[in-house]
Amino acid sequence: MNRILTDKTWTRLALPALAAALVFAVFLPALDNGFLDWDDSVGLLANREYRGLGWQQLK
Repeated sequence: MNRILTDKTWTRLALPALAAALVFAVFLPALDNGFLDWDDSVGLLANREYRGLGWQQLK
């Protein structure tokens, strides 16, 4: 009964680790896509109304 790693502890550690590994495996191909420059130049860089995203603009 005084084992270092009981069955309940093993389940509490293994299930989140398995879920994290599964999520990483699913999204791994997305790392090869790179940056998509679809509308940032129009929406942010050429927009005169865009003032930034600082504390002054969020007030």
